Amino acid sequence: MIGEWHRVIRPGGLVMFSALGVDTLRELAPLGLALPRLPDLHDLGDALVQAGFADPVMDAERLQLTWQDPKRMLDDLRALGGDVRPNRPGGLFTAHSRAALLRRLQALCGPTATPVTVEVIQGHAWCPSVKRLPQGWSPVSFRPRAAGSL
Repeated sequence: MIGEWHRVIRPGGLVMFSALGVDTLRELAPLGLALPRLPDLHDLGDALVQAGFADPVMDAERLQLTWQDPKRMLDDLRALGGDVRPNRPGGLFTAHSRAALLRRLQALCGPTATPVTVEVIQGHAWCPSVKRLPQGWSPVSFRPRAAGSL
């Protein structure tokens, strides 16, 4: 994806983006849920440089969201995007498995509000004025000499 950004952006252009980071939903990991693999801030910065971008700047912000009702939390998280993992199970949650998940979630959080972290990564990088070619090759340009110079 980042390589495609580099391919389509014009030299001297700026790419700006935001993405969910690796700490998103970390509180739900003890429940045994298969969470989506999300990128680390440093890996995104390295990928920008590897794709040919210059001067990447990365930042992350962690937001703490809370719900009083675990059922409402699961409904809201599903409405935000559902299960986007490519290897997600093909079947639906049964009423029994959903009730078991809600019991585990209630046991994890107790009678207080259910906290969930959302890590938002923001980044930007410049496309150099002369783009690097595939495999790290650099373009060579020839300019005619000015008249009378040797």
